[in-house]
Amino acid sequence: MRHPLPFPAAVLAVLLAVSPATAATPATGDWAPLTTSSAPLRSSLFEDVLGMERGPDGLIYVCGWFLDAGGDPTADYLAVYDPATEGWHGLGSNGAGNGAFDGPVYAMAWYHGTLIVGGSFSDAGGMATADNLAAWTGSTWTSRLSVGHALSPFNDAVNTLAVAGDSLYVGGDFTNASELGAGDAIVRWNGRDLSTVAPVAAADGPFAGGTSVGDIATTADGRLWVVGANGATTLVAAWDPGAAMWSGLGGPAFVSNAGFAYTVAVNATGTAVTIGGSFLDWGGAATADGVARWNGTAWSGLGSNGAGDGALAVGTVSDLRYYGTSLLVAGNFTGPSQDLAAWNGSKWLAMGTDAPGILHGILPVGRVLYAGGSFSNMGGHASADSIAAYGLAAPPSAPRSLAAAAGSKRITLSWAAPVMTNGAPVMDYVVQYRKAGTTPWKTFADGVRTTRSAAITGLTKGATYQVRVLAVNDWGTGATSAVLSRKAG
Repeated sequence: MRHPLPFPAAVLAVLLAVSPATAATPATGDWAPLTTSSAPLRSSLFEDVLGMERGPDGLIYVCGWFLDAGGDPTADYLAVYDPATEGWHGLGSNGAGNGAFDGPVYAMAWYHGTLIVGGSFSDAGGMATADNLAAWTGSTWTSRLSVGHALSPFNDAVNTLAVAGDSLYVGGDFTNASELGAGDAIVRWNGRDLSTVAPVAAADGPFAGGTSVGDIATTADGRLWVVGANGATTLVAAWDPGAAMWSGLGGPAFVSNAGFAYTVAVNATGTAVTIGGSFLDWGGAATADGVARWNGTAWSGLGSNGAGDGALAVGTVSDLRYYGTSLLVAGNFTGPSQDLAAWNGSKWLAMGTDAPGILHGILPVGRVLYAGGSFSNMGGHASADSIAAYGLAAPPSAPRSLAAAAGSKRITLSWAAPVMTNGAPVMDYVVQYRKAGTTPWKTFADGVRTTRSAAITGLTKGATYQVRVLAVNDWGTGATSAVLSRKAG
């Protein structure tokens, strides 16, 4: 799955707390190479990295066009990086001392604990039916999705994989997957067999012949969003599982002469769908250049350059990833910063890159962002070629030493600043309260300010209230302070 759903704030806070520090963990705003401990001055990769995913084992899986990652002759097109040991290794081999793949790997996903990879390769690990898609058993490669068929189910490249519940969605350039007439460009695997993602009784695929699906985003309820192309036309479409129908977003599914969309991301509720690519004025929105958001009724850009156009001077937006409540955007562009930036919901945040080239894929893990692409000397490090790690900022830690004093229909609070601002200054404190025994917290409207005191007024005399304070920076709202109980006078 190229674009996992955003972490809830509580989960992100845990990840930030437990992410281990290693020699490859850079300081906030800095870059570090992912070199091996045995060869710290030698680049681990020399060719394009296309994508990365974090495995359930905590390791970083990397795919692309490269050979011999970290000096391992079996790490061709797919390699594994261990942040704790700073080691690289391949998975399996071709039996002749090289890697299991003879062509590039484009996508990876974990389906019920099994690593599934897609790309443009044949006979992965020597398995005759493992063309363009293969599964790793832990010791060997197999064609997990070829049940009941003597031939590979995929006759052309697999570009993207996405998991939602018990469903694995496969998108690419293929036709008639697993001999299904409607198995063109996208199909679904339920652990037993492949099925189409098409209207009921469709004789052919859901899109026009020759369509390539480049990326898929999904929510837990089974809704899908895809981007791709058919010749000079761009595909941006949504699948409604209830109606079993595909539709465009505010227009036809295929758009002509509008540029191309390469990546799609969706928030947890499916209320904000964002696409990235090489386009201008998507959906007629003047600020929708390179990145555009669909809110269910209309397209819009994310901010602007102050002159009526989009904030990004775009060559290409290649990847979108959620990090907490912020959307990370990577590619080949200038604007808030070069090739890498973040949208926090109201403004762009600059993130430093210092290398000519393009970022193809990014992966946030705790406060480390792994970035891969076609570049050299990232951040001024001579060994940071094709892949590097960046230190991410984060929401602040909890305000400290909360004190509360009751008054006439009020509670007056004071507190100390968080120990850690995590790379971005505190810009506001959120004061919350509720009657004891009730669930919803209310936010006291005291404006945006960094003063470390507040008086919650308008309370019910004699009622007991719980109070707490949270700090906010550009990267989100941090952890809560201690919760105190006071009876209003």
